[in-house]
Amino acid sequence: MDHDLVVIGGGTAGLGAALAGAAVGARTLLVSEGELGGECTFTGCVPSKTLIEAAARGATFPVAMAAVRRVVPEIAAVVAAEVQAAEGIEVRRGRAVFVSPGEISVDGRVLRARRFIIATGSWPAVPPVPGLAEGGYLTNETVFGLDELPGRLTVLGGGAVGCELAQAFARLGSQVVLIEAAPRLLPAADPAASQVVEEVFRAEGISVRTGVAVASVKHHEDGVTLWLASGEEAAAGGCSGPPWSRPGPER
Repeated sequence: MDHDLVVIGGGTAGLGAALAGAAVGARTLLVSEGELGGECTFTGCVPSKTLIEAAARGATFPVAMAAVRRVVPEIAAVVAAEVQAAEGIEVRRGRAVFVSPGEISVDGRVLRARRFIIATGSWPAVPPVPGLAEGGYLTNETVFGLDELPGRLTVLGGGAVGCELAQAFARLGSQVVLIEAAPRLLPAADPAASQVVEEVFRAEGISVRTGVAVASVKHHEDGVTLWLASGEEAAAGGCSGPPWSRPGPER
């Protein structure tokens, strides 16, 4: 065997698993197609919480984004390949493909191991809403590249990432609408926690809509209009007037 343990995926879970393996003396290989640190470091926990903290201090949008772009590389350096090597973990960059129950191929090289851990993470799920793709949208992988604060922002999804982005942008000055199809925010969390978060969000001026789905999206000169399955109309991104209104003429 080339290794006792191969961990596939260099995000938070993969890094933790590799460190645990090396700590008990296993010959450990960490294979990562992307940068070590994964979503948490580059498009999740680190940038979102940095943005929230900067906004809570009253920072402007440019200052808050500058903080994000400064902190992310600092955190990434803590989990770099050299750091893993010092812990006894071999790192190989590339895409792993299983070729047998005990073998993987990484860029053409076949490696054997006694045990494998798959920690390949996830990516943003884009809802199949008619009209959404035509006009473009942001995800947690692209939103931190914004150079200007949007006047209005609609967040589809009230999970952890959606809630963090909604709060951060609301504190920075965007008029935010948060839509969750489930009956409550953070549907995977304790109901009491969901209630606390929703109360805080409403107190901070975030318009929270739960138990409703987006039926379609229309793009026009003034911005974007979202039509809900309930028949309501939501304006997001550069539209004037209140963020929510009753149904009007089809457009």
